[in-house]
Amino acid sequence: MCCCCGSAIAHGASFTLLVLVGIFIVVGWAGADSKGAVWGASQIDYDVILSNNATSKCEENYFWGLTQYTVQIKSCAIILSESEKTFSYDGSDCDQDYCDPCKNAGGVIVFFITASFLAIVGVMAYIVYILRQQASEQEAERGISCTKDRQLLSLVLTGVCIALYLTIQIWVTPCQNEINDFIEDSANSRNANYESTIAGAYATVFTGWILALIAAGNQCCYAKMGQRNVVVRNSANMGGAPVYDAQPVRAGGIQVAQAVPVEEGKNPRTGEYAL
Repeated sequence: MCCCCGSAIAHGASFTLLVLVGIFIVVGWAGADSKGAVWGASQIDYDVILSNNATSKCEENYFWGLTQYTVQIKSCAIILSESEKTFSYDGSDCDQDYCDPCKNAGGVIVFFITASFLAIVGVMAYIVYILRQQASEQEAERGISCTKDRQLLSLVLTGVCIALYLTIQIWVTPCQNEINDFIEDSANSRNANYESTIAGAYATVFTGWILALIAAGNQCCYAKMGQRNVVVRNSANMGGAPVYDAQPVRAGGIQVAQAVPVEEGKNPRTGEYAL
C-alpha cells in the first residue's frame, strides 16, 4: 500500500482524534451559559458580623459562561433577598469592568468554536469518503490525488487549530484577567480569602486544541511522505500488458511521478535488455 494513502490506520487515527475534538467543542458550547460547564469559576470566603455581634461565615461563588454569569451566595446566617442570580454580560445590570471584555470575548469564541465544529464534521466526512475510495479502487489509481487529499485535510485542520488557539487566548485575555482583578479587589475590600481560575469548559477546549494539532500533524506527515515517486509495474504474466516506470517530472514546481512505457525485456533502471 502506498505511503501517501497511509493505510486506513492513519486515516482512522485522525478520525478518532476528531471525534474527541468534536465532543470537547460541544462541551465548550455548553459553557455559553453559566448553568452547565463554565469557562471560569471564582469563590470568595468572608465573615459577616450579625446584630448580636456573632460572626457568620459566607461563601460567594461565581460561575462564568461565555454569554452570562451566575452569582451564588450560601452558608450565610442572614436573610438574603436572592441567594442566586444570573447576569448577562450585555445586560443593564452588568456594570463592572469585565462586562464588555467578556461580552466581546464570548461572541468571538462562540463563532470560532462553531466554525471549528463545522470544519471538523466536514473533515470527518471527507475521511470516510477517502476510505471508501481506497476500498473500491486500486492504490495505483489514486496516485498523487491521495497526497492532495491529505494536504487539503492538513490545511483545514491547521485552520481549526488556529481558531481553537485563538479561542483559549481570547478567554484569558482580557476576560479572565478582568474577572480575576474584580475578584481580588472584591475580596481585599472585605479582608476575605478568594480563588479565581479557568474551569471545565476551557480545559476541554484546550484539550481539543491539542488533539486537533496531533490530527493535523498526522495528515501533514503522511502528505509529505506521499510526495515520492510511485512505481507502477504490471507483471508480464498478466496478459502481456505493457510495463510502466515512474519518471519524475515538474508540475507547478512540484516533482511528481509520470508513467512512461518501457520496452519489453528492458530494465527500466539500467536501460539494459535481458538476455
